[in-house]
Amino acid sequence: MSMQQPAPHYGHPNQPQQQFFVPAPVQPRTTSAISWTALGFGIAGMLAAIIPGVSFFAWIFTLVALVLAIIGLAQKHRAKAVAGVSLGLSTVAFVTAVIVSIATLGSAGVENDEIVAEPEIVAESAAPAASVEEPETTPEAQPEVLAPVGIGQTVTGHYGVTFTVDAVTCGMTSYSYASGYLEETALGQFCEIRFTTFNGSTSPFDFYSDSVSGTIGDAYYEAESSLSTVGEDSWFSTVNPGLTVSGVTVIDIPVGAQLETVHLQTNYFNGQDIVVQLV
Repeated sequence: MSMQQPAPHYGHPNQPQQQFFVPAPVQPRTTSAISWTALGFGIAGMLAAIIPGVSFFAWIFTLVALVLAIIGLAQKHRAKAVAGVSLGLSTVAFVTAVIVSIATLGSAGVENDEIVAEPEIVAESAAPAASVEEPETTPEAQPEVLAPVGIGQTVTGHYGVTFTVDAVTCGMTSYSYASGYLEETALGQFCEIRFTTFNGSTSPFDFYSDSVSGTIGDAYYEAESSLSTVGEDSWFSTVNPGLTVSGVTVIDIPVGAQLETVHLQTNYFNGQDIVVQLV
């Protein structure tokens, strides 16, 4: 008779068996779309900050980049590197815009030469007396055309740049632009200045929306940038040597006032202030 061997025991029957847990894989953190958008606005703000004239508007991009970067840093389970770079870039862009803007304004006031056109009364530019003394003309219904002292005369600067005020029309309470789809209302009265300029120098000069301005006594009046145009451009245009461009500048002045001079600023850093005397 064979005897059955007892089965081997591998531990105490009441001893719990050891369990092994495999940790779940860690998902890598990704960069949110908000952080990338903040970086894009930060780069745009830096580019705008280093361009004279455009630097005045760089704060729009830097402010958006700053807010989006802070939101990106506050997001949980998201990579923070791009948001951090955007925050630093927007801060640097804002500081750069302030420095460039201050330098632009300072250079415009110190380094510019001033050329004043001597008023001349010529027969072909004199307005008929009847058009000025006509009693039935109503200023509110019909825009007033200023006396053409200096209008139509060409003033030449030191570097060969010429400036001609072709017409000045005031008395408008509103002004339409963008092919008539948009309209702005004047606080006082709008004066429309039509001009022509020729670059007879050897270097291009930059034409900004506020390059043409006016004065009444000691008061300085800046152009309405959204209404002013140079050629086909609205905000900025570059006029190369040998080229002629025409433009329209709209200035808001008090009711009953009359512009005395019209100025052309040919460049912020190395240009000149060409002045046409109207009265």
